[in-house]
Amino acid sequence: MLKAAISRMSIEDYGKLSEVVRPSVDVEFTDIIMEGLKFRGLEFKGVSSPNYGIYAIPPELDSALYGIYGNFRAISEMMNLESLFYTLLARVREYQRMVNAIDNVLLPRIIESAKFVRLKLDEDEREEFVRRIVINRLLESLGRR
Repeated sequence: MLKAAISRMSIEDYGKLSEVVRPSVDVEFTDIIMEGLKFRGLEFKGVSSPNYGIYAIPPELDSALYGIYGNFRAISEMMNLESLFYTLLARVREYQRMVNAIDNVLLPRIIESAKFVRLKLDEDEREEFVRRIVINRLLESLGRR
């Protein structure tokens, strides 16, 4: 019937006719908070029976659409979970870059700084030791006179 209708009407007329048919599903983007993370999700509202227009549609399509309408909540939940997954994946990648920066940049700098501080402290300790020896020798030489 659909092919017959298209053959009797031009595709433009058929497009105009389809514009008159109201949509049967309203979809809104909503902010959903899961596990402390905020992300955009889909919420399906106004799901009703299939609404195609005035042309006959094969019954297989009806049963498929009723099956989809029956599972809209599960589908929207899966879409939202997929969105959450990609959000978490982006965060994991961001944290991985931070960990790599710490491992490859910050830790070597800190280790080098710690070595420098140890060397400086050892040098200062040796200088202080030498000073004490020199002072003790001076005091001994002054005390003997």
